[in-house]
Amino acid sequence: MEIEIVKIQSAGVVPIKTEVVLLFGEHSSDLFHIEGIEETTGLSLSDALSYPETETDGYIYGLVNVTSEGPIFFFTNITRLAHEIDLNGILSVFNYLGHEILHLTRLIQAQAILGANLINGEWPTIGGDITEADTAELMSAIYDAICPVFIEFLEAHTEYGI
Repeated sequence: MEIEIVKIQSAGVVPIKTEVVLLFGEHSSDLFHIEGIEETTGLSLSDALSYPETETDGYIYGLVNVTSEGPIFFFTNITRLAHEIDLNGILSVFNYLGHEILHLTRLIQAQAILGANLINGEWPTIGGDITEADTAELMSAIYDAICPVFIEFLEAHTEYGI
């Protein structure tokens, strides 16, 4: 598994400054190298290990969440993503990142609103003083931070240069 930490910063009514741990694993069980995953996700290492993973199906394809220790993480099952790229080309990366970055945006905004209470409940879609423009600006900042890491990783570790 490979780990990269990215910094995300966005101005707005509620300014955002945080770090996200990017995790790239070849199997869903790789996610469980991080402390506190089972407590906050409801997923289990034993289920991940016993799941009959293939390149077309995995216990976890991608996951954005927070651990009981607090860091926000973004896990990618690179075996699944590489197969999707084989089937559908670069569009797979755009679709995957769009899906996960929407979750990540909501989580970061919820963290800004809820602070330490984040792991105790549902995340608001938009709450407090956060506007649609704030959401769009934060999503852009996330793409700016994450996409170069994904491009570098895919070029270095798969046959799929972008």
